[in-house]
Amino acid sequence: RLVYLQKLNVDHSMGRYVYPLEEGGVDEARDAFWTRNDTVTEAFSFRMKLRSAYPVDAVRATNGQAQVTQIDAGEWEVVIEAKSGHGATQGNGLSDAEIAELEGAQTVVNPSQSQAPLPVYQLDKDIVVYWRLAENLPGSVDLVTYREPGETRGSFMLTLTPGIDLAPITEGRDWVFVLDSSGSMKGKFTALTDGVRRALGALNASDRFKIIMFSDSAHELTNGYMPADTATVEAMLRKIDGLAAGGGTNLYDGLEKAVRSLDVDRTTAVMLVTDGVANVGPSQLVQFLKLMEKVDVRIFTAIMGNSANEPLLEGLTRHMEGFAMNVSNDDDIVGLMMQMTSKVTHEAMHNVNVSINGVRTSDLTPEKFSRIYRGEQIVMLGKYSGDGTANVTINADISGEKKQYKTPVVFPDVATENPELERLWAFAKIQELKEQQDIIGVTDDSKQGITDIALAHGLVTDYTSLVVVREEIFQQEGIDRKNAARVKREHQARQQRATAPVMQTTQDTNQPAFPSQRHSTSNGGGSFGVWILLAFTLFGMHRLVNVTRNSKS
Repeated sequence: RLVYLQKLNVDHSMGRYVYPLEEGGVDEARDAFWTRNDTVTEAFSFRMKLRSAYPVDAVRATNGQAQVTQIDAGEWEVVIEAKSGHGATQGNGLSDAEIAELEGAQTVVNPSQSQAPLPVYQLDKDIVVYWRLAENLPGSVDLVTYREPGETRGSFMLTLTPGIDLAPITEGRDWVFVLDSSGSMKGKFTALTDGVRRALGALNASDRFKIIMFSDSAHELTNGYMPADTATVEAMLRKIDGLAAGGGTNLYDGLEKAVRSLDVDRTTAVMLVTDGVANVGPSQLVQFLKLMEKVDVRIFTAIMGNSANEPLLEGLTRHMEGFAMNVSNDDDIVGLMMQMTSKVTHEAMHNVNVSINGVRTSDLTPEKFSRIYRGEQIVMLGKYSGDGTANVTINADISGEKKQYKTPVVFPDVATENPELERLWAFAKIQELKEQQDIIGVTDDSKQGITDIALAHGLVTDYTSLVVVREEIFQQEGIDRKNAARVKREHQARQQRATAPVMQTTQDTNQPAFPSQRHSTSNGGGSFGVWILLAFTLFGMHRLVNVTRNSKS
């Protein structure tokens, strides 16, 4: 049994969970060595439970074999059961007892009781599930905490979902699309063109655009900046449709050509669509940062596929005060581009500062936010000492005006429902230290910091390993099983949450921090945001082991 923790953000009142199954397709040495069967030849089960303190309007799975069931206003279930071979029935999937053990619940009703033949499931597509919160929800401040009785420090996650009227940008701007057409984009090119089509269609009549393609080297597809009228956009899209992926990935040359083409008299945004697997030219983040340091331009990145170089692309995007969006080949590309274009066509919050006064907080991650775009949440993890009421204040610049939003929140003395917060904080802190290493290099302090946090929380990093031995070895060596106690505590908490109502975490109901509704993709407004929605992916592990042993996917 494998268990992992993941922090899920929401954007424009939309949540998204991806269980990656598709191969990245860029590891040639691996492909030449291994053989595998992409068809499930035994049972395959996926079960996701979604539980939200905010009402959920709809849940959608991009996989057509999924069964989606609403249990109540905030609880939904997504199930896929598949098997190949004649005579297989849906009743041959996970048993009720197996599901109950995996979920930590006392009783579970198996929705798949019919005897219809199961479909064959192909392991070459990701499972992508979206959920949409109810319309017209206000902006909110949510706080989730964890502290054991008698402890002096606890962990917390503070989520701010702005309800602020960020107006559309009307003045003309330049858009430079930097598009990856290298061989590693095979299988992703259709998704790329669909996304670009949506983005170009959202431009204003006063905007201009330019398209740069890159593989072994970069070349401009357009003839200088082009007007964003319908005829010109369609002509350029036909050119892109006629291209095929191939060659190496010279990302540096693509961005260098984009930088050289900037018009200093106009506001410019760079839309980068790539998997970032740079294997031609410079490939280190510090080299890209040096290239971009002399220009004032926002980079907005669509990170394509499961093989993507996320550290490079996210680090570059964050440094240029843009945003990055991960895109599966099986995503709803149009829906994601609706979110992306809403961000870049509306005002943003600048120089965002979040302060907490009244209760001592420390080890915050991230410590600062440069820009928050339309539909985004502000998520901060940290440690706290003491308890009681604290005041959360958000200061930001919007269209040159200074704005302030504030509300009281309560940090409890004891809160045992979410012990996973400790490791979520540790993981986020390690990621922050690794990002610093990408920019300034590895130092003794950063290496020691990562090591100390990882050892204290049972995490595997570049400097720490997981060693599996028999129980008597721990006793023989006198090793304190701290991580075993942590795992047991987390498991017990999951069992308790599975049978209890979803905990409401909103803190600003009586004194709202924000004046408006959350942003959503519908009607250009609305809103959304919750802390975390609990998702389980459940597999019959004995079947998975059997498949693996026979070298089948």
